[in-house]
Amino acid sequence: MKKEVEKLLQYVQKPARYIGGELNAVVKDKEKVDIRYAFCFPDTYEIGMSHLGMKILYGLVNDRDDSWCERVFAPDNDMEEQLRKNNVPLFALESGDYIKDFDMIGFTLQYELSYTNILNMLNLAQIPLKSSDRESLTPLICVGGPCACNPEPITDFVDIVFLGDGEDDFDMVLNAYPHIKYERVCGNCDWGSNYPDKMEIEFAGKKIFFSHGHPYNVKFAYENIIAEAKKRGADIVLFGHTHNQYTEYQESLCIMNPGSVANGDYGVIDITPKGDIMLIKENI
Repeated sequence: MKKEVEKLLQYVQKPARYIGGELNAVVKDKEKVDIRYAFCFPDTYEIGMSHLGMKILYGLVNDRDDSWCERVFAPDNDMEEQLRKNNVPLFALESGDYIKDFDMIGFTLQYELSYTNILNMLNLAQIPLKSSDRESLTPLICVGGPCACNPEPITDFVDIVFLGDGEDDFDMVLNAYPHIKYERVCGNCDWGSNYPDKMEIEFAGKKIFFSHGHPYNVKFAYENIIAEAKKRGADIVLFGHTHNQYTEYQESLCIMNPGSVANGDYGVIDITPKGDIMLIKENI
Protein backbone atom coordinates (compact mmCIF):
# COMPACT_ATOMS: atom_id res chain seq x y z
CA MET A 1 0.00 0.00 0.00
CA LYS A 2 1.25 3.45 -0.89
CA LYS A 3 2.17 5.70 2.05
CA GLU A 4 -0.15 8.47 0.84
CA VAL A 5 -3.06 6.00 1.04
CA GLU A 6 -2.01 4.49 4.36
CA LYS A 7 -2.02 7.83 6.15
CA LEU A 8 -5.66 8.40 5.15
CA LEU A 9 -6.92 5.30 6.98
CA GLN A 10 -6.86 6.95 10.40
CA TYR A 11 -9.59 9.33 9.25
CA VAL A 12 -12.16 6.73 8.10
CA GLN A 13 -14.59 4.60 10.11
CA LYS A 14 -13.89 1.25 8.42
CA PRO A 15 -10.26 1.20 7.21
CA ALA A 16 -10.33 -2.58 6.66
CA ARG A 17 -12.39 -1.93 3.54
CA TYR A 18 -9.36 -0.44 1.83
CA ILE A 19 -6.35 -2.56 2.79
CA GLY A 20 -6.96 -5.94 1.10
CA GLY A 21 -4.96 -8.94 2.33
CA GLU A 22 -7.98 -11.23 2.80
CA LEU A 23 -7.73 -15.00 2.60
CA ASN A 24 -7.46 -16.10 -1.07
CA ALA A 25 -6.72 -12.61 -2.33
CA VAL A 26 -4.40 -12.95 -5.34
CA VAL A 27 -1.12 -11.05 -5.34
CA LYS A 28 1.24 -11.29 -8.32
CA ASP A 29 4.48 -9.69 -9.46
CA LYS A 30 3.29 -6.86 -11.71
CA GLU A 31 6.55 -7.02 -13.66
CA LYS A 32 5.70 -10.56 -14.77
CA VAL A 33 2.21 -9.97 -16.20
CA ASP A 34 1.19 -8.41 -19.51
CA ILE A 35 -2.26 -7.20 -18.50
CA ARG A 36 -3.37 -5.48 -15.32
CA TYR A 37 -7.13 -5.44 -14.90
CA ALA A 38 -9.03 -3.48 -12.27
CA PHE A 39 -12.40 -5.08 -11.50
CA CYS A 40 -14.57 -2.30 -10.11
CA PHE A 41 -17.79 -2.83 -8.20
CA PRO A 42 -19.65 0.51 -8.09
CA ASP A 43 -20.74 0.17 -4.48
CA THR A 44 -19.14 -0.26 -1.09
CA TYR A 45 -16.87 -3.16 -0.12
CA GLU A 46 -19.50 -5.10 1.86
CA ILE A 47 -21.99 -5.10 -1.02
CA GLY A 48 -19.43 -5.88 -3.70
CA MET A 49 -17.79 -8.75 -1.83
CA SER A 50 -21.16 -10.47 -1.48
CA HIS A 51 -21.50 -10.66 -5.27
CA LEU A 52 -20.69 -14.15 -6.62
CA GLY A 53 -20.14 -13.01 -10.22
CA MET A 54 -17.22 -10.83 -9.18
CA LYS A 55 -15.51 -13.79 -7.55
CA ILE A 56 -16.01 -15.96 -10.66
CA LEU A 57 -14.40 -13.44 -13.03
CA TYR A 58 -11.70 -12.59 -10.47
CA GLY A 59 -10.71 -16.26 -10.41
CA LEU A 60 -10.88 -16.71 -14.20
CA VAL A 61 -8.59 -13.78 -14.92
CA ASN A 62 -6.11 -14.64 -12.19
CA ASP A 63 -5.88 -18.22 -13.44
CA ARG A 64 -4.06 -16.75 -16.43
CA ASP A 65 -0.30 -16.35 -16.08
CA ASP A 66 -0.30 -13.21 -18.25
CA SER A 67 -2.96 -11.27 -16.31
CA TRP A 68 -3.59 -9.88 -12.85
CA CYS A 69 -7.09 -8.92 -11.75
CA GLU A 70 -7.42 -6.66 -8.72
CA ARG A 71 -10.53 -5.45 -6.89
CA VAL A 72 -11.78 -1.90 -6.55
CA PHE A 73 -14.86 -0.74 -4.66
CA ALA A 74 -16.60 2.61 -4.36
CA PRO A 75 -15.22 4.35 -1.27
CA ASP A 76 -17.66 5.49 1.37
CA ASN A 77 -18.21 9.20 1.95
CA ASP A 78 -15.44 9.58 4.54
CA MET A 79 -12.81 7.91 2.36
CA GLU A 80 -13.93 9.79 -0.75
CA GLU A 81 -13.53 13.05 1.13
CA GLN A 82 -9.97 12.13 2.10
CA LEU A 83 -9.03 11.03 -1.43
CA ARG A 84 -10.24 14.32 -2.89
CA LYS A 85 -8.80 16.45 -0.10
CA ASN A 86 -5.34 14.91 -0.51
CA ASN A 87 -5.49 14.49 -4.30
CA VAL A 88 -4.98 10.72 -4.06
CA PRO A 89 -6.38 8.72 -7.02
CA LEU A 90 -8.59 5.66 -6.59
CA PHE A 91 -6.52 2.51 -6.02
CA ALA A 92 -6.78 -1.28 -6.17
CA LEU A 93 -6.87 -3.41 -3.01
CA GLU A 94 -4.27 -6.03 -3.90
CA SER A 95 -1.36 -3.76 -4.88
CA GLY A 96 -2.50 -0.35 -3.74
CA ASP A 97 -1.58 0.98 -7.20
CA TYR A 98 -3.66 3.67 -8.86
CA ILE A 99 -6.10 2.19 -11.36
CA LYS A 100 -5.48 4.97 -13.88
CA ASP A 101 -2.17 3.17 -14.58
CA PHE A 102 -3.83 -0.19 -15.33
CA ASP A 103 -4.40 -1.63 -18.80
CA MET A 104 -8.12 -2.31 -18.41
CA ILE A 105 -10.83 -1.22 -15.98
CA GLY A 106 -14.10 -3.12 -15.78
CA PHE A 107 -17.37 -2.22 -14.07
CA THR A 108 -20.25 -4.56 -13.36
CA LEU A 109 -23.69 -3.04 -13.98
CA GLN A 110 -25.96 -4.72 -11.46
CA TYR A 111 -28.54 -1.95 -11.12
CA GLU A 112 -29.21 1.41 -12.77
CA LEU A 113 -28.68 3.42 -9.59
CA SER A 114 -24.98 2.52 -9.74
CA TYR A 115 -24.41 4.42 -12.99
CA THR A 116 -23.54 7.65 -11.21
CA ASN A 117 -21.17 5.69 -8.95
CA ILE A 118 -19.28 4.57 -12.07
CA LEU A 119 -18.76 8.16 -13.15
CA ASN A 120 -17.75 9.12 -9.64
CA MET A 121 -15.19 6.31 -9.48
CA LEU A 122 -13.70 7.34 -12.84
CA ASN A 123 -13.48 10.89 -11.53
CA LEU A 124 -11.82 9.70 -8.31
CA ALA A 125 -9.37 7.71 -10.43
CA GLN A 126 -8.50 10.96 -12.25
CA ILE A 127 -9.60 9.48 -15.58
CA PRO A 128 -11.55 11.73 -18.01
CA LEU A 129 -15.21 10.72 -17.95
CA LYS A 130 -15.88 10.74 -21.68
CA SER A 131 -13.93 8.32 -23.85
CA SER A 132 -13.53 11.08 -26.45
CA ASP A 133 -11.57 13.14 -23.90
CA ARG A 134 -9.03 10.42 -23.12
CA GLU A 135 -5.73 10.93 -24.87
CA SER A 136 -4.55 7.34 -24.45
CA LEU A 137 -6.04 3.99 -25.42
CA THR A 138 -5.29 2.70 -21.95
CA PRO A 139 -6.89 2.05 -19.67
CA LEU A 140 -9.75 0.55 -21.66
CA ILE A 141 -13.03 1.05 -19.80
CA CYS A 142 -15.29 -2.01 -19.96
CA VAL A 143 -18.76 -2.70 -18.58
CA GLY A 144 -20.92 -5.80 -18.30
CA GLY A 145 -23.67 -7.32 -16.22
CA PRO A 146 -27.48 -7.34 -16.30
CA CYS A 147 -27.87 -3.64 -17.12
CA ALA A 148 -25.47 -3.87 -20.07
CA CYS A 149 -28.41 -5.06 -22.17
CA ASN A 150 -29.20 -1.35 -22.63
CA PRO A 151 -25.80 0.35 -22.88
CA GLU A 152 -27.01 3.55 -24.55
CA PRO A 153 -27.02 5.73 -21.37
CA ILE A 154 -23.31 5.09 -20.79
CA THR A 155 -21.92 4.81 -24.33
CA ASP A 156 -20.12 8.16 -24.07
CA PHE A 157 -18.09 6.92 -21.11
CA VAL A 158 -17.02 3.36 -21.96
CA ASP A 159 -14.96 1.60 -24.62
CA ILE A 160 -16.24 -1.99 -24.47
CA VAL A 161 -19.65 -3.39 -23.48
CA PHE A 162 -19.98 -7.10 -22.68
CA LEU A 163 -23.40 -8.55 -23.52
CA GLY A 164 -24.32 -11.98 -22.18
CA ASP A 165 -22.00 -14.22 -20.17
CA GLY A 166 -18.68 -12.55 -19.50
CA GLU A 167 -16.61 -15.68 -18.94
CA ASP A 168 -15.99 -16.55 -22.60
CA ASP A 169 -16.14 -13.04 -24.07
CA PHE A 170 -13.81 -11.59 -21.48
CA ASP A 171 -11.21 -14.25 -22.11
CA MET A 172 -11.34 -13.44 -25.83
CA VAL A 173 -10.67 -9.76 -25.14
CA LEU A 174 -7.72 -10.60 -22.88
CA ASN A 175 -6.33 -12.88 -25.59
CA ALA A 176 -6.56 -10.07 -28.14
CA TYR A 177 -5.29 -7.26 -25.92
CA PRO A 178 -1.53 -7.99 -25.88
CA HIS A 179 -1.54 -7.97 -29.69
CA ILE A 180 -3.18 -4.54 -30.00
CA LYS A 181 -0.43 -2.13 -31.01
CA TYR A 182 -0.87 1.61 -31.03
CA GLU A 183 1.39 4.59 -31.62
CA ARG A 184 0.83 8.19 -30.61
CA VAL A 185 2.24 11.65 -31.09
CA CYS A 186 1.63 14.81 -29.10
CA GLY A 187 -0.85 17.49 -30.13
CA ASN A 188 -0.60 21.26 -30.11
CA CYS A 189 -2.10 21.47 -26.59
CA ASP A 190 0.03 18.70 -25.03
CA TRP A 191 2.46 21.01 -23.28
CA GLY A 192 5.24 19.14 -21.51
CA SER A 193 4.41 15.87 -23.27
CA ASN A 194 7.16 13.28 -23.65
CA TYR A 195 5.65 11.99 -26.89
CA PRO A 196 7.26 13.05 -30.21
CA ASP A 197 5.45 15.47 -32.51
CA LYS A 198 6.08 13.24 -35.52
CA MET A 199 6.77 9.55 -36.12
CA GLU A 200 7.15 7.01 -38.88
CA ILE A 201 6.53 3.27 -38.71
CA GLU A 202 6.58 0.26 -41.02
CA PHE A 203 3.36 -1.74 -41.24
CA ALA A 204 2.36 -4.44 -43.73
CA GLY A 205 5.30 -3.47 -45.91
CA LYS A 206 4.27 0.21 -46.05
CA LYS A 207 5.96 3.23 -44.51
CA ILE A 208 3.52 5.42 -42.56
CA PHE A 209 4.45 8.94 -41.52
CA PHE A 210 2.19 10.73 -39.05
CA SER A 211 1.98 13.90 -36.98
CA HIS A 212 -0.77 15.84 -35.27
CA GLY A 213 -0.08 18.37 -38.00
CA HIS A 214 0.58 21.59 -36.14
CA PRO A 215 4.37 21.54 -36.79
CA TYR A 216 3.49 21.73 -40.50
CA ASN A 217 0.74 24.39 -40.24
CA VAL A 218 -1.86 22.10 -41.78
CA LYS A 219 -4.68 24.46 -40.81
CA PHE A 220 -3.42 26.77 -43.57
CA ALA A 221 -2.17 24.30 -46.19
CA TYR A 222 -1.23 20.64 -46.56
CA GLU A 223 1.81 21.17 -48.78
CA ASN A 224 4.40 21.16 -45.95
CA ILE A 225 3.38 17.84 -44.41
CA ILE A 226 2.95 16.25 -47.85
CA ALA A 227 6.44 17.42 -48.85
CA GLU A 228 7.88 15.97 -45.61
CA ALA A 229 6.13 12.64 -46.24
CA LYS A 230 7.52 12.45 -49.78
CA LYS A 231 10.99 13.38 -48.52
CA ARG A 232 10.83 10.44 -46.11
CA GLY A 233 9.64 8.07 -48.83
CA ALA A 234 6.34 7.42 -47.02
CA ASP A 235 3.48 5.50 -48.58
CA ILE A 236 0.89 6.96 -46.20
CA VAL A 237 0.76 10.27 -44.32
CA LEU A 238 -1.67 10.84 -41.44
CA PHE A 239 -2.45 14.06 -39.58
CA GLY A 240 -5.20 15.85 -37.65
CA HIS A 241 -5.37 19.35 -36.14
CA THR A 242 -7.99 20.71 -38.57
CA HIS A 243 -10.79 18.51 -37.14
CA ASN A 244 -11.98 17.97 -40.74
CA GLN A 245 -11.95 14.63 -42.53
CA TYR A 246 -9.83 14.51 -45.67
CA THR A 247 -8.44 11.85 -48.01
CA GLU A 248 -6.41 12.21 -51.18
CA TYR A 249 -4.16 10.09 -53.36
CA GLN A 250 -1.12 11.81 -54.91
CA GLU A 251 0.71 9.38 -57.14
CA SER A 252 2.12 6.79 -54.70
CA LEU A 253 1.27 8.80 -51.54
CA CYS A 254 -1.98 8.23 -49.63
CA ILE A 255 -3.06 11.20 -47.48
CA MET A 256 -5.59 11.06 -44.64
CA ASN A 257 -6.98 13.25 -41.90
CA PRO A 258 -9.45 11.04 -39.96
CA GLY A 259 -11.31 14.06 -38.57
CA SER A 260 -12.44 14.64 -34.99
CA VAL A 261 -13.44 12.01 -32.43
CA ALA A 262 -15.72 14.61 -30.84
CA ASN A 263 -17.72 14.60 -34.09
CA GLY A 264 -17.77 10.81 -34.28
CA ASP A 265 -15.16 10.77 -37.08
CA TYR A 266 -12.53 8.11 -37.59
CA GLY A 267 -10.52 6.61 -40.41
CA VAL A 268 -9.65 3.11 -41.58
CA ILE A 269 -6.60 2.13 -43.60
CA ASP A 270 -7.00 -1.13 -45.52
CA ILE A 271 -3.77 -2.63 -46.90
CA THR A 272 -4.56 -5.64 -49.09
CA PRO A 273 -2.31 -8.72 -49.40
CA LYS A 274 -1.26 -7.32 -52.80
CA GLY A 275 -0.11 -4.08 -51.16
CA ASP A 276 -2.94 -1.88 -52.39
CA ILE A 277 -3.97 0.87 -49.97
CA MET A 278 -7.55 2.01 -49.39
CA LEU A 279 -8.38 4.98 -47.17
CA ILE A 280 -11.88 4.91 -45.69
CA LYS A 281 -13.54 7.84 -43.92
CA GLU A 282 -16.12 6.79 -41.33
CA ASN A 283 -18.50 8.49 -38.93
CA ILE A 284 -20.36 7.02 -35.96
